[in-house]
Amino acid sequence: MTDSTDMQSKIAAKCAEHLDRRTEWDEPPEVLGLFAEDDQGLRLERLPLPLEVWEMGPAGVMLGAYAQFVVESEMEALPDLVAVAFRCEAFALQSDASPQAEEAIRRRMAGGSAPRNADIPGRIEQRMLSAVDTDGRHYMSTASRLADGSAAPAATKVFTDGQDPTGRIPAALDRLIAALRLQPAPSRTSD
Repeated sequence: MTDSTDMQSKIAAKCAEHLDRRTEWDEPPEVLGLFAEDDQGLRLERLPLPLEVWEMGPAGVMLGAYAQFVVESEMEALPDLVAVAFRCEAFALQSDASPQAEEAIRRRMAGGSAPRNADIPGRIEQRMLSAVDTDGRHYMSTASRLADGSAAPAATKVFTDGQDPTGRIPAALDRLIAALRLQPAPSRTSD
């Protein structure tokens, strides 16, 4: 359904636009649906999830719990759904930000443990929006916090085949899209 380059561009643009329209920091996470509109555009809607959920544990864990709930409760598919997304804030690291950041990155790449990004000097606060479309293609939009409290313009990456991100959030989004998308009608075979 979303295999066209045009649809991929629309999803990527809508993800970046959503981050660029944020004006506050320290907002709670949100789960979003991207829906096809009659005019060939996309609309983005927050999916119903109480804000208190995010106070019960780490955002990635709670997103996974929500995805499991959706799968187990066999919720109805959402017509016109083309992607699901998760928006939150996080801390990113760049190796040249500080010696501690460089060491944390090196240890993680080697499979070792490292402090949380929030505890490392030189961290960069970011708004992040991770999405997956009905074809399983992943998108990642980020906007870094600037010194004046505003955000840099959002940048979006569309992951090509074989480059899918890993972790709790992409895995939960994969389960959500599988549960909420309309399934193709069974094909008829003639005898």
